Amino acid sequence: MVAAQAEKTIPPMTKRTLFTTIIIPVFLISGLIVVVLVNNRQAASGGLRLQQQMVDFETLAEWDGAVTRSLLAENTGRRPIRIQNVQISCGYVHIRIPDIIDPGTEVELQVRVIPEEMSDSETAAGVILFTDSPETPTVHLTVHAAVERFAALQPNVCDFGEVDPEQSYQQRIILVLNAPLDPGDIRLLPTGYASLTWDIAAGSDSGTRHINVRLHPVKANGLFSSLLTLAFPNERTLTLPVIARYPEK
Repeated sequence: MVAAQAEKTIPPMTKRTLFTTIIIPVFLISGLIVVVLVNNRQAASGGLRLQQQMVDFETLAEWDGAVTRSLLAENTGRRPIRIQNVQISCGYVHIRIPDIIDPGTEVELQVRVIPEEMSDSETAAGVILFTDSPETPTVHLTVHAAVERFAALQPNVCDFGEVDPEQSYQQRIILVLNAPLDPGDIRLLPTGYASLTWDIAAGSDSGTRHINVRLHPVKANGLFSSLLTLAFPNERTLTLPVIARYPEK
């Protein structure tokens, strides 16, 4: 009886036992190793932090030229950071920052805005800094600015509407001068049309001028359009679209 019991063999390990005793622990240990390696890598890498995420230039005078503001950029990690690229959503904003930022140091990031290149009177531009840091691969900055134009036309389009080709018409446009310009140096360039003339006269105050646009009788058919140009002593120009609609024949 005793000999018969000694001859019994141990049953083979079932799939369930194999899965719970070997495979699961292997996966858990592997996952733990990966987490430790990633955390150690991030702790040893650099990290870019900006002093602020938005720079507000408020209102800039177009005639004063470019304006620069500065903010601090810090490497909060243990390794140097390389600035790989700077992406800007517009052409009137320029960014200057060192290519490499040493660990635990602050550098100056310079933001330069050229107001005369702004297409809108008020706008916000987006800036993205691309780094080689796995902790902060991209850092975002918003640049807000508004511009006061050196001069403006009110209205900015001279529309005569429906006209009779045998009649004369006149429109008055107000020229508002914001910059310290000598109005006597403003020139009205030739219109290129004998039927279209214009002149400039004193306004209601020293900061305004009256632009008188005249449309003379002409044999015309359909839509008439032209672009008049004012030349200023600061080498800038301002354009005035002129449109009129003659009866179709």
